[in-house]
Amino acid sequence: MELKNLQIGYCQEQGTQYLSGPLTMTFQPGQLIGIVGVNGVGKSTLLRTLSGIQPPLAGEVTINNAPVARWNAKKWSHHVSLITAKHETPPVMTVREIASMGRYPHLNWWGTLTPKDQEIVRDVLAYLGLSAWADQPAELRSDGQKQLIHLARAIVQQTPYLLLDEPTTHLDLHHGFQLWKWLKSIAAKGDKTIILTTHDIEKALTLCDQILVMQHEKADWGTPNTLVDSGIFDNLFDSNLVTFDPNTRQFKMR
Repeated sequence: MELKNLQIGYCQEQGTQYLSGPLTMTFQPGQLIGIVGVNGVGKSTLLRTLSGIQPPLAGEVTINNAPVARWNAKKWSHHVSLITAKHETPPVMTVREIASMGRYPHLNWWGTLTPKDQEIVRDVLAYLGLSAWADQPAELRSDGQKQLIHLARAIVQQTPYLLLDEPTTHLDLHHGFQLWKWLKSIAAKGDKTIILTTHDIEKALTLCDQILVMQHEKADWGTPNTLVDSGIFDNLFDSNLVTFDPNTRQFKMR
């Protein structure tokens, strides 16, 4: 996936609102990529643009050198899966049924799951530790468990690009660490590019292969080491309350 002078934002009655700076970069297979920045800088907007839900204001996105601006929903669904920060858990549906929704782009016109589809769903539920609740209503699970259920749906979709908006929201410390470990493992297998937004910059610096630091006027892109050495995190927050220690790669209260 390549971003070529991509400009994101919104067209409003009072004028066009541009978010962050023009983005030019390449997302390589097998990488875990973090998108960080202050609230309102456009992190979620970027994910929606990369998923085809929202059109760019300028520039373009290409996948395998093909411009994606005119792709229909079906073609997008074979390349990109997205989990938004605010997703609805359909009432009555079981954990297995929601996870199975990820197979819909691959079904024939009968719309029935093949034994292979069912095996994929079972394997993903087992991988994420959801098998015990597979046939229970998803709405009865905790918010953190619902987050994993929707992650299962996205993984079951088997797209080369997996976009996650704040995936550790609602997760406790243990499950948050576990999710980061899973995502790193999934990306490391080499056939997926995982792009996620996160406020946990310290985890991103530890586990991500590349990080995009979005600000209102510009964006910086590189490896964690390169970005730390550049000093970008020293003044990321316009506040006297927070300081960044490049040696420990941690933010501290003054």
